[in-house]
Amino acid sequence: IGSGMTALTGDVTASGTGSGSSVVTGLTLTEAPSDQSWTGLVVSLTYGESLTPGAPVYFKSDGAVWKADANGTGTYPCIGIALETGSSGSRKVLLHGIYRDDSLFAWTVGGLIYLSTSGTLTQTQPSTTGDVIQIIGVATHADRMYVNPQLDYLPHA
Repeated sequence: IGSGMTALTGDVTASGTGSGSSVVTGLTLTEAPSDQSWTGLVVSLTYGESLTPGAPVYFKSDGAVWKADANGTGTYPCIGIALETGSSGSRKVLLHGIYRDDSLFAWTVGGLIYLSTSGTLTQTQPSTTGDVIQIIGVATHADRMYVNPQLDYLPHA
């Protein structure tokens, strides 16, 4: 864990009916140990287009995840971060946790991270009229972020 952070531990129970129901115990968020690694809440979702690790994603009307973008029509809100390279099929997406990418990130530690207007992440709040301002997380290290997409967003006025 980065300076000033502590591990999040506890039991999580997921319930439901039908196949796929499960119980998870001992959720622990720790520092991501290596490049393009993660810890946290991960689900398998269908990719609708070519995505690479670290790409912000949103649910499109076809039920798949696509690259989220702060100035695209209907290309938000971001719900998580792609964890695998692929263009279709079931792939891992980080919904909440810590993600590390040594070559993709160069964050200012402690700064908020926003959905960008280029389908990536940025620490610069979108500023053009109509762009969506959505907080995706906070930088915990130059190459790590706490992923916690806020589903509330505001169009820049």
